[in-house]
Amino acid sequence: RLQQPEAVPPPLNQAAASVEQSPETPEKLKPAVPAAAAAPTTVPEAVKVPAAPQVAALRERLLALLRDEAADCAEGLAVADLCGRLGAGEADLRTCLAGLVDAAEVFATIDDDHFAPL
Repeated sequence: RLQQPEAVPPPLNQAAASVEQSPETPEKLKPAVPAAAAAPTTVPEAVKVPAAPQVAALRERLLALLRDEAADCAEGLAVADLCGRLGAGEADLRTCLAGLVDAAEVFATIDDDHFAPL
């Protein structure tokens, strides 16, 4: 005796299947200004990255200073102190510190302004 196949159940979300969708959809909004024209053509002075040789030299001097001076100091050296000792701008120094933190050479100690070598 052959069994007859069972009826296929309706879709679980019958309401969604029966909703009619509008044949017209709104057009996508287009930006008023093209992206290329909206982007600034010059980088503001505050976010300029120092040239590679300057960064490398500052990085080496910074790491040597931290290893010599901050190794025995639990709270590390303050960014303001490092700027004064190295004669570097804070933005350049923080760029180097970020690279050293990423490379696991130094770490922030008591706050984001104090660093020590690993």
